[in-house]
Amino acid sequence: SYTQEYTAKAPKSAVLTISLTGGHSPDLSGHLNVTIVADGKQLYDGNYLYCRGVIYTAEVSGDVTFSVTYTLPQDADNSAQGKSCSITAHCTLQEKDS
Repeated sequence: SYTQEYTAKAPKSAVLTISLTGGHSPDLSGHLNVTIVADGKQLYDGNYLYCRGVIYTAEVSGDVTFSVTYTLPQDADNSAQGKSCSITAHCTLQEKDS
């Protein structure tokens, strides 16, 4: 598995949004599992194709840590061999209106 971790400084009260795009079957993306975590709260855990393009949100404040973990399951069949994909994480941090 591979984890990409990000940190940011949020205002007193903010909303973090995360979405993942890219990858199309029959590339490697159909085989990948993804876990999205924001400040210790799991926002998604499952096959990448089911979360692609979905916008996940979390209310945050202060120092914010969020991560995306990509895992190729051990039971991936031979059709995963030699394949690759490119996935982009889109993130925003917006202060909440008081």
